[in-house]
Amino acid sequence: MTFKPAIALTLLALGLSFSGSAQAAAPEARTTVAATESAAPVIAVPPAEYLVSMTRSALAALNHANLTGNYSVLHQLGASGFQQANPAQRLGVTFQSFRENRIDLTPTAVLAPQFTVAPFVRDQKLRLIGRFPSQPMQVNFDLTFTPEGGHWRLFGLAVNLNPSAKP
Repeated sequence: MTFKPAIALTLLALGLSFSGSAQAAAPEARTTVAATESAAPVIAVPPAEYLVSMTRSALAALNHANLTGNYSVLHQLGASGFQQANPAQRLGVTFQSFRENRIDLTPTAVLAPQFTVAPFVRDQKLRLIGRFPSQPMQVNFDLTFTPEGGHWRLFGLAVNLNPSAKP
């Protein structure tokens, strides 16, 4: 694994909201309101194994984009708001230092993420904040997902590396 110290990149699509039904994203979530009331559906945090898969998948897409220099798949995996705010070319510019420093995020595919903040849903957005305890550099992440088309889609992405604590 090749890491260069203290690389920090952040990319977030801000100010966008999801206006579709979240029933497909969280079928077990139910909201009961009177006919005259209007309320957003309650969205539940997915099961732990799904959170791990979502985290690994987002970082694998970023890693593949960095390795190939082709950010179109990462762009397409994002929610519509993410796509509008972050064309593939912009993603390439944003993560240019990852490519230049040959940052390899492959360990995130096999290591278990450690959530440093309990996963939560706020304003119909799922936040996953944590780290992968890789050596010699720790991969920190802050991911935001939004329900779209019956799936959780990437809405925001922040990744940075820090020296790992000595085992």
